[in-house]
Amino acid sequence: MTGWALIPDAIEVDEFKTGQRREGLHVGVILFCRKFSVALALWFVGIALSWIGYVPGEIQTTTSGPQARHSIESKGEGLGCKIY
Repeated sequence: MTGWALIPDAIEVDEFKTGQRREGLHVGVILFCRKFSVALALWFVGIALSWIGYVPGEIQTTTSGPQARHSIESKGEGLGCKIY
C-alpha cells in the first residue's frame, strides 16, 4: 500500500526535474510491471502443479494429497522453499 502512496510524489518530483507532467507514463509502467509480475507468478503456479502431477479435468483423490505435498517439499527444498 505504501508503494501506491509514493506514486504521486514520484510524479511531482519528475515534474520538478523535467517541467513536464507525465502521469500516464509513470502509471502505465507501474501497472505493466504489476500485471507482468502476476502473470509470472501464475506461470510458476502452473509449473508447480505440473511438477506434482496435476492433470486438469480428472478427479483428484484424497490419497494424492500427501503425495503431492511430499513432492512439492522434496522438489522445493532445492529451490529454497518449503510448503507447510
